[in-house]
Amino acid sequence: MISLSIIVVAVSMSISAGTALVRKYSRIARDEEVTKHCHQEWHQDYVEMHNLYRKHGNGKALIAVGNPHGGLSDALAGAITLFYVALLTNRSFFLDLGPKSDYRWSFEYQHINWTHDRGHYYSTKKSSLEYLLDYSFRTSPKGISLIKAIRNGTLKYFEEDQNIVAISSNTGMISHMFENTLLKDRLYKLGLCPLTAFGCAFNFLFRNNNAVMNKVSFIMHHLQNKRVIGIHIRTGDGYLFDQSLSPRLKDFNNFFSCAMQIESSFMKASEQVVWLLVSDSIQLKQAAMRAYPHKVVTLQGSLLHSTLYPEDTSEETAKDALVVAAADMHLLSLSDYHVITLKSGFGRLSVALSFREKTSFSLLPNQHRNCSQFPDEFSYLASLSPGI
Repeated sequence: MISLSIIVVAVSMSISAGTALVRKYSRIARDEEVTKHCHQEWHQDYVEMHNLYRKHGNGKALIAVGNPHGGLSDALAGAITLFYVALLTNRSFFLDLGPKSDYRWSFEYQHINWTHDRGHYYSTKKSSLEYLLDYSFRTSPKGISLIKAIRNGTLKYFEEDQNIVAISSNTGMISHMFENTLLKDRLYKLGLCPLTAFGCAFNFLFRNNNAVMNKVSFIMHHLQNKRVIGIHIRTGDGYLFDQSLSPRLKDFNNFFSCAMQIESSFMKASEQVVWLLVSDSIQLKQAAMRAYPHKVVTLQGSLLHSTLYPEDTSEETAKDALVVAAADMHLLSLSDYHVITLKSGFGRLSVALSFREKTSFSLLPNQHRNCSQFPDEFSYLASLSPGI
């Protein structure tokens, strides 16, 4: 296992005592955002329904089964969408990420206990139906029907379907629900909106466990009382699967150039600014530290695809990698601005967890963009695969 280390270089600029961050790097900051943006009138009724199902089997259930082809962000995008399907169809919601990766490695349950014994539910309830809700693997007629229902249907047939349904998904479709005239009014009445729906559901279901918060604590104090630009660079599976490969930093210099433009355009000269770098490549992180020694702050740990890692990988290493990914997502979500990889859901979900829009600039390698104005609209980010 790659040993945990924190690579941090302090910024030499002075900062006045009166300067304060709009966003504080702490678990309390996330709680404050949730309280501000997430109306909780429906929580109690859903929790009571869910508890009755767990105790007595009363009602119906939806089990979100992990898709073996997706990473953490894809899995979360699919799971949160399925939670809303469960909420809108009065089904108790359960999670199963799969044998190679488990949500419980990085998250605790928050308001409902979504953990389940797969053997119990499948062996004693012989009525489960298998759905496949995924843009890439449209081989299931039921999955295609569910996609159509989310886009422009009522979900009524799904509500009346078998007592237990199991759905494999790595697709986010919350934005489509808000475009569906038959569903959006119900969501708005629950106090939800496109910008906050993902974050509200995430925080209803999950709480970072101690392993994640221990990782976060190593780097947290280096970010407090500073303005933080979160940079997420996805180099690709080739570099993720073989960490000995070294991507060319010059192919990603546009991300750092964008951060410079954000800093000069949106932040005061008196403010101390650091760049929080999240990447799937250890080699890129090290190269960035050498190139920008007074700016980059990054968390180091095991880096693996959450499901497609080698069979000989130890469970300890797999767990550490998922913990690092959750810690990175938490830290990114608390950044003031975001520079993210266009073709990756990881950075976009971090933006969704921030409860704010017009703070992000999405890029491809070597793509130059004016980052001094016109940040991304949240609706644009939500429309990109794997969706939000």
